[in-house]
Amino acid sequence: MKKTLSLILSVVMVAGTMASCAKVEPAPVSGATLASSDAAAYTDLLEDRLGYAPENVVLGIGSSAEYGVDMTDFENDGYVIRTVGDNTVIFGKTETGLDMAVRKYANAVKNGVSADEIYHEGYRVERLTIAGRDISEYTVYYPAGSNENVKFAVSELVRLVKQATGVTLTAVEGDPVSPAISFAVSNDESLRDEGYVYTVTDDGIVFEHAEVRGASAAVYRFLQNECGWDCLIYGDSFLNEADHIDIPAGTNATETPAFDHYRIYNPYNTFKTDRKSPTVAQDGYNTNIIACHGLQNNYFFDEMKDFSSQPCYTDEDLYEICRDNVESYIAARYGDPGFKAVDIAAYDTSDYCFCDTCMEMFIEEGGNAGAVVRFANKLSEEMNEKYPGLVYLIFGYQGTNEPPKKAVPNDMVYVTYCFDLNCSNHTIDGKSCSNKKISMGRCANEYAKWFEGWCDITDNICVWYYTLGTALQAYTVIDNIYDDYRYFAEHNVKGLFLETENCGEFGIKRIENQLEYEMIWNTDMTREEFRAYYEKLLRKEYGPGWSLVADYVEKWEYSQDIMDCWQGWGWALIGPWDKRYSTTFYRENFDEFCTLIETALSMTESKYQEDRLNRLYVTVLYMGCYSSYYHAWLEGDTERIAVLSERYDRSMEIVRSLGYDPTNLPTITGGDGCVHYAPTLEEAAWSDWVEWYDDITGQPLPDDAPSAEGRGA
Repeated sequence: MKKTLSLILSVVMVAGTMASCAKVEPAPVSGATLASSDAAAYTDLLEDRLGYAPENVVLGIGSSAEYGVDMTDFENDGYVIRTVGDNTVIFGKTETGLDMAVRKYANAVKNGVSADEIYHEGYRVERLTIAGRDISEYTVYYPAGSNENVKFAVSELVRLVKQATGVTLTAVEGDPVSPAISFAVSNDESLRDEGYVYTVTDDGIVFEHAEVRGASAAVYRFLQNECGWDCLIYGDSFLNEADHIDIPAGTNATETPAFDHYRIYNPYNTFKTDRKSPTVAQDGYNTNIIACHGLQNNYFFDEMKDFSSQPCYTDEDLYEICRDNVESYIAARYGDPGFKAVDIAAYDTSDYCFCDTCMEMFIEEGGNAGAVVRFANKLSEEMNEKYPGLVYLIFGYQGTNEPPKKAVPNDMVYVTYCFDLNCSNHTIDGKSCSNKKISMGRCANEYAKWFEGWCDITDNICVWYYTLGTALQAYTVIDNIYDDYRYFAEHNVKGLFLETENCGEFGIKRIENQLEYEMIWNTDMTREEFRAYYEKLLRKEYGPGWSLVADYVEKWEYSQDIMDCWQGWGWALIGPWDKRYSTTFYRENFDEFCTLIETALSMTESKYQEDRLNRLYVTVLYMGCYSSYYHAWLEGDTERIAVLSERYDRSMEIVRSLGYDPTNLPTITGGDGCVHYAPTLEEAAWSDWVEWYDDITGQPLPDDAPSAEGRGA
């Protein structure tokens, strides 16, 4: 049971009297009384949120004998709000807790509801029962000789149950004895490497799982699905509080991820989970089967160091050089259980050889891919005679997107197909694309045709999927995710690599990434379930004003949809290669967009939510100023320009407050990948944006523009 504080907090009835005779004289600040000096900053937050200085409120951090508050058993973000009559005591275990409590109280006052709450005292789950029995009655059993993944899963189950409930389960190697939580390897091949089934009976829980990685997946997904532990594997994990969770007999669930191998790649992400990262052994020797320029990265053609063009794939002397280097590479690793694939994917260039032999093959195969496939087949067959069992990875990318007409990859050659420059505005199946010319790339219908052509000749297809972050000129693919992931699953993709670098985590990529992760596990969810999960993530990320954010995102999506096909690359550009959103629509709705986000900001319940919302807001401010300035300038509307200037300044202020330099902001790898934002609106307009003046206004730049020399900058 949670500690009852009603008795000790009854002192608030005489708070004013106690304050007047306290040993440490508390000082009224903005109408609030400070029980501890470190709470002073939160009087400003309270007054700012309420719009006035409240009376009869006591703010404090930590325990206080003076006010009868004991925060010993609270988590760091825990707090107490108790009101008796006209007096309210607000205490946080730490500054984080007090910050959340003040926001909670202010929101409640504005909405005319009670704010009284005890938050995060004791364990999150007060009582957990399985089939009617308390969790403390159970023992965890796992078979003798279990692999490292099973042992890891058992240790994680014990650790996380204790974290949630305070109960330490005993784990035993051997046959289960009721009541039991038991693990068993399943013979069901449809579970592949990571699938599982869990069943609750009167005797406990049985986890039947794939041998390779199924046990750990089962534990994490069980705690998420049945115990309210949101985003335990991917995203910012959060265990919801509950007085009692009962998992009844008859509960049954099974899941197998749509892809055998998957990775959401964003080196900038700051997600924090409560799970531990397994070692290679604990993860069942998870093999990465996504290609990534192996010929280049591993120097398999050792005399070609500049990587400015592809090697000749029909040159026998070059083949022998590559073969010898590949063999040396394999010999140094062969036998390691984590080494199962050799990356021989092409250089990062579309400049292929056009010698007579290559041209003959090009004509015969209808493109460069035939030469690459024949090369990979030959190398893999030769190497597997000496080092059997290894997979060889090649690309369908930059000149090999279109499959060959005759060559067929053998069973040990896996193709990573890259949707590198396809339309980002429409679903990846291309059914919504027109044949509009894109500045850099092609419509998705062509890519889908090529991708399906590869699927027709091999079952060993992986996908490299791009939703790159573009700093302050953001875009969203939320309306494509559901259909795209189902499309990949329908084509039996083996692996998925999502490249989504997003320095600063501006825009809404974090929400997208968490939706994408859930789709990996549940491509059979309905659109209604997908929408419900989306809204749940918005509430968690942005707080009570999440529906206002959803309203903005819907209008933002519309501003993109009306622009037909466009490509999402261009991470280091101030403006996009293709016009990704209607600047007219954005300009006409800019004030409404700001009001939606500002209102949501006023409702946030924590610094976390405020921070996340500011990362979205900065893109709204920047895109709105970009869309609006020139029209205000043409109309001589100095009053509007002043408003836009304030908003631009605010966008740069937010970037700086997040720890970044907006004049030198890294977007993918840093260095040459940086984008440089002007410090003021006027400088942005007449140095950064003039290249897109005609796109925004629909007319050429006037000769009397403030900086005609800046055109094309």
